[in-house]
Amino acid sequence: MNETQKEIITSAMAKALAIVYIVIFIIGLTKLITYRSVTGCLFELLFIIAVPLLVFLFARSRDKISFPAAIAGLAVRPDNTRKALTGRLRAYIFDSVSFAAVIALFIGISDIWQAYRGGSLTRLGNWLDSIGSVLVQFLIYFAAFFIFDYFLYECKAKKNREQK
Repeated sequence: MNETQKEIITSAMAKALAIVYIVIFIIGLTKLITYRSVTGCLFELLFIIAVPLLVFLFARSRDKISFPAAIAGLAVRPDNTRKALTGRLRAYIFDSVSFAAVIALFIGISDIWQAYRGGSLTRLGNWLDSIGSVLVQFLIYFAAFFIFDYFLYECKAKKNREQK
């Protein structure tokens, strides 16, 4: 199999996995809202967590580390210069903000929907509590994603520099 065929197959597999992820995420979100319990969507949650972990483990087993040319749509370099580190940090922040915003938005919508169904959205204080909890969750997810991105990609950058 030549390089072009490998790229076509890899692209097709990535698109198929993305479609499966979107469907599993929607099913899990629907079950979470319907059952109002994480145990109702436990299979979907485990699937969403397990697949990237397995892909990471299989990719890690390769001898050659290839550092991505872009993270979150921003061009990055694995160099050890100050400018390259600043560019990578900017990409990590942008990536973390986007993931944290999407997750906090879904959780916020779920919380507001549950409060609406329970009839407790009649007072302004309840709205402020919901907004406050979404902001706290955003900050927690931002910190978690930033730490994960930083350690993952900085380790890759270091291994990439050592290979050269």
